[in-house]
Amino acid sequence: MKIPESEVSMHETAMTGEPEQAAAAEQWKPLGQRVAPWWHTALIVLLLLATSLGSSLQARKGTLAVHHMTQYAATIGYEWVLLGVVWIGLRVRGVRLRTLLGVPHEGWKGLGRDFAFAGIFWVMAMAIIGCLSIGIYLLHHASATPPKGLTAIAPLSALDLLVWFALCISAGVCEEILFRGYLMRQFSFGGKAWIGVVISSLIFGASHGYEGWSRMLLLSVLGALLCLLYLKSRSLRPGMIAHAWQDIFAGLVLMGASHFHVLPK
Repeated sequence: MKIPESEVSMHETAMTGEPEQAAAAEQWKPLGQRVAPWWHTALIVLLLLATSLGSSLQARKGTLAVHHMTQYAATIGYEWVLLGVVWIGLRVRGVRLRTLLGVPHEGWKGLGRDFAFAGIFWVMAMAIIGCLSIGIYLLHHASATPPKGLTAIAPLSALDLLVWFALCISAGVCEEILFRGYLMRQFSFGGKAWIGVVISSLIFGASHGYEGWSRMLLLSVLGALLCLLYLKSRSLRPGMIAHAWQDIFAGLVLMGASHFHVLPK
């Protein structure tokens, strides 16, 4: 009796211990295949830029984060609303959110792998960003101190720090899905990933208007590096971990600097 090829393939997969890879491959949607309508993408980009402009104006007027808890709560809500808007666009095309998450690395081994990816990436990314920061300072004599828009949102108390952690985790999850999982795919015309990397990274930088032009440029570079991490690992989880940790680390540094009175007033 002839055994069907499909059964042979399933048997070989089981024998080689690759069921996870086979199942995961089905969840990786090739770049170039749009996951939402263009009008939806345009709406999200306009929302991001409008919010960035508003935060930039607030930072200039000194009204950003007058009340930390209110600002943190509003930002957390904004992050999840953005994710909800992304989900609506996916539903229009019948695409599942898990498609953007990439290949699942299941179990403790997979989680450890993602933390390792994130840790190595973070060290390398901070080295690159650090060198670029020095270059910007030397070429344009930009201030080496954090912009007022950034120092204004620095946590000041233990309660602030606790909510800051929640904000950082929300940003790590929601922004990686939005910028790397959604926008990068939408702009990878003809399956050309580099186009999606460039456009989504520029939008990522531009969406942080309150941090000033120099940090917007640096964040665009960081966005591109996070895109490469996503493409390399085929999973958003390492980027989520690295993104959340970077924000947490920045908050801890700013809180310490504020405590020792080294931040500009």
